[in-house]
Amino acid sequence: MESIAAGHDAQQPYQLPAQLPSTQLDQIPGLLLDALVASGTKPMQAQLETALDGVFPAAQQRANDQMSPDDFADLLDKQLADDEVQFDSATDQLKSALLQIAIAHPELQGVSLNLLRDFVGFAMGIWSEVAAVFDGLKGSRFPGLYPSLPELFQSWQNRVEDFPNSLSS
Repeated sequence: MESIAAGHDAQQPYQLPAQLPSTQLDQIPGLLLDALVASGTKPMQAQLETALDGVFPAAQQRANDQMSPDDFADLLDKQLADDEVQFDSATDQLKSALLQIAIAHPELQGVSLNLLRDFVGFAMGIWSEVAAVFDGLKGSRFPGLYPSLPELFQSWQNRVEDFPNSLSS
């Protein structure tokens, strides 16, 4: 306020461009990549592992008619709800980590924002695929999927681990 009173113009708020360019690996400093792995990809891989651990034993029970379709559907719905809460928390942690870097290194603000946007969009795509598979498992419409759950989850985990490399130009 004093600078405005002294005749200086007020600082203009940062204006986001209409379209942010995609982040490319060669534009991302190691500091941001480390934050992405520590607060983004590693937690998501662990979350996928937890989801598989929560669902696969029940899927085997369902495949052997040891669990009712309704109980299995309820378990899948609960797992998805838990995953959503964990995803929101992990996204907040990544956002906080990238924000701290952007505050300490203002020149990295745009790259940090792009990286967050790119990762969250990617992660939402993975979780949409998980939700679609869970939906397909409900009501025994696709019982052949039960045994392939570990491979599906491993595929998703691999894609998450490879995400930073996917940012290459």
